[in-house]
Order: sequence, then C-alpha cells, then structure tokens
Amino acid sequence: MKMRIHDWLTAIDSKETVPSEITAFNIGIFEQDEGYSIYLTGSEEYDADGDDWACDVD
Repeated sequence: MKMRIHDWLTAIDSKETVPSEITAFNIGIFEQDEGYSIYLTGSEEYDADGDDWACDVD
C-alpha cells in the first residue's frame, strides 16, 4: 500500500502545478464498500490550532 500511495502522489506531482496561494495540504482516507479511498486537497489557509482550515478546499 505504501508504494501505491507513493506512486499516486508522484503522478499528481508530475501532472499538476500547485498555485502559489496554496499553503497547506490535507490528505484523507476513508473506507467504502469496495475498499479504501484516499484524497488530497489544498487550502489557501492553515491554522495549527484548529482543524477547520482543512474544510477550505481551494
């Protein structure tokens, strides 16, 4: 699984350009009927004292 996640992130890095306004990334994972899903989002805001910043998907 570690290699699959590594390959996934590497593919994103090679195809996408992160806007300079993005200051933080949020990686999430959740279970579905078929297995697990993982996602990556970027945010223009980050707050080390609160997790609400991760809801601001930019």
